[in-house]
Amino acid sequence: MKNILLSVAKWVSLVLAGLALLGCVLSLFVVLKTFGPTGFDTPEFSEDILTKDRTSRRLWDTGTIDREAEQEKLKVTNKYGEKILAIIKEHNLLTTKTDHVIEWLIDEVPEDRRDDFVSGWQEFLADGVAYLKKAEKFQANDKSTDYLTEIFRTQFRDALNQVSVAETLEQAKRLTAFGVAVALALLFSVAMIVPVLVRIEHNTRPGELRAPAASGAKPASKIEPTATTGIAAAATVVCPQCAATVSADDVFCGECGASLR
Repeated sequence: MKNILLSVAKWVSLVLAGLALLGCVLSLFVVLKTFGPTGFDTPEFSEDILTKDRTSRRLWDTGTIDREAEQEKLKVTNKYGEKILAIIKEHNLLTTKTDHVIEWLIDEVPEDRRDDFVSGWQEFLADGVAYLKKAEKFQANDKSTDYLTEIFRTQFRDALNQVSVAETLEQAKRLTAFGVAVALALLFSVAMIVPVLVRIEHNTRPGELRAPAASGAKPASKIEPTATTGIAAAATVVCPQCAATVSADDVFCGECGASLR
């Protein structure tokens, strides 16, 4: 039974070791893959695109999409229209209209970033105009604020793209960290199994050593003292004074003369 248990434990150890090695290889592959160029595939037509892409729904239900677009535009206009118009009047924008900014917010800016866009645009214009006036390059009615608006729009798009890239990198890091954690956990399991195997093997040794005794083998007989041995031991006497060998019948030691009685 113990031999079977030892064999099973060894196989389990080998399986865990293999899984640990596989986890380490996968983690290393993910890490190395992050150093390569970002893949780009040109979109190709497929039925999935028509059924999943939001803008493609215009092919199926134009009326519904138009109503949704109108509702979205109305919602954004009600929330940001007055503030956008105030910014345009404050900085005397000539070519940038309220409808233009509303379209940007709907098409280019996620809903949770629209407040950042409007407030950031206002601060960007104020700082830009202040800088141009300080540099004596600002002139009224020369579309400077419109140019600043285009610059801000481009920078805001870049910032959104950077956030997307950062999220992708964080996801890759999480995947790598998870793979490393799994590999280390498997290695830890293997390391813990090794002492168990050693203990099991150690426990099987006493049984192997006791096996011959259980099979009926006779233990070695004790050497019993014989009468002759006892007489020889009794006949050997030493002098308590000088430790010289004397006879049991001697009265005095022949070496030092000490009395033996």
